[in-house]
Amino acid sequence: TSRIDLLCLPDHRCRSWGLRTTEIAFLCVIISLFFMGSAKADTPGPIIIDHTCTDLSRIPPDWIEQAKQLTIHYAHTSHGSQIVSGLLNLETLNSIYSFVVTVRNDEGLPSAEVPPALRMYDGNPDETYIEPDDYWDGQSGENRTRAVADTGHYDFSMWSWCGQVSEDNGPQYIQSYLDTLDGFEANYPAMRFIYMTGHLDGTGSTGTLHIHNEQIRSYCRANNKVLFDFADIERYDPDGEDFLDRGATDGCDYDDYQHNWAEEWCAANPGSPLCTCLEDESSNCYECAHSNWLNCNQKARAFWWMMARLAGWPGPSANAAFDAAPRAGSLPLMVTFTDQSSGEATSWSWNFGDGGVSSARNPVHTYTAEGSYMVSLTACSGGECSTETRGNLISVAACANLPARIGNTDY
Repeated sequence: TSRIDLLCLPDHRCRSWGLRTTEIAFLCVIISLFFMGSAKADTPGPIIIDHTCTDLSRIPPDWIEQAKQLTIHYAHTSHGSQIVSGLLNLETLNSIYSFVVTVRNDEGLPSAEVPPALRMYDGNPDETYIEPDDYWDGQSGENRTRAVADTGHYDFSMWSWCGQVSEDNGPQYIQSYLDTLDGFEANYPAMRFIYMTGHLDGTGSTGTLHIHNEQIRSYCRANNKVLFDFADIERYDPDGEDFLDRGATDGCDYDDYQHNWAEEWCAANPGSPLCTCLEDESSNCYECAHSNWLNCNQKARAFWWMMARLAGWPGPSANAAFDAAPRAGSLPLMVTFTDQSSGEATSWSWNFGDGGVSSARNPVHTYTAEGSYMVSLTACSGGECSTETRGNLISVAACANLPARIGNTDY
């Protein structure tokens, strides 16, 4: 039993071991305030959890222990179970990531464990397969989520999309999701509601899914929300290679299902713990729903990173990363660069490869000469800087659809 349980009951009434009432009351208040203050931190600014947030060796162990004081309500369909599967597998590999979950139709956290474990309730009464109208889309779903929040048992609540983000239902549908979760947070200021993107579907950066996911990302960044970027984690292998515009799917397939980046990475990295699976008593792998175990394992690591951040860990110093769109086109080519650095970067220095530079976080740059360009970003935080350089990132062709002129005649 933990020290605080021995001293104070859940309603802060104290047990007596021969101490005077005033001494007990004083100790109870002091220790309760200490633990309440250390459990959940109100971190300023957005917290974006993506593929850059999977290296658990960068998290000080003390922050993992702090994260175990937190409680979370999680609702999802089969795709969202990838996180839970990965968390259960990670615990078998390293007991520091102890995790316990109850999957049930009625609300309820697992009992506290000794040593402590991160505790999750998986479901939204009165079922465990939770679609939009069971959590946020409509009054009935809202009421069910509010009933869980009303218990006061949870620091956080999150819900995972299935395929709805891919549907051509317009930005107003996504905005309704964003507005509803924001309303939950307004009504339950002691909790935070975690936003999520939808899983990949092979349509790349021009598809409806990516457009809707970008709407979610932009909102979370602008409004200081917590975002678990499910889709971003699926588009990169552990070495940082991006497969989005190669038709990456939630199953890690790409190039019209001709290849699978997870299988290829594990074949090139035999013995990696990222390629292990949760096994049954006969040493057979359980399923990572709709996907490869590498994907489940990466999402579990990102989840622990998120919980450490929510416990108050400020994150590592800036680790530079960025993306650009479009990456190819004809003159003049206007490109939007997006900072994706992990950590808490406070300054940015861009070199666009054609002599142009910028100190904006997400600059727009126009290329006026054809060629291939190398782009670099240096992101700094607390006096420490990191640089990412990407060669031949931008390809600019000669002007398209312009008439050729010989003398005074256009051809």
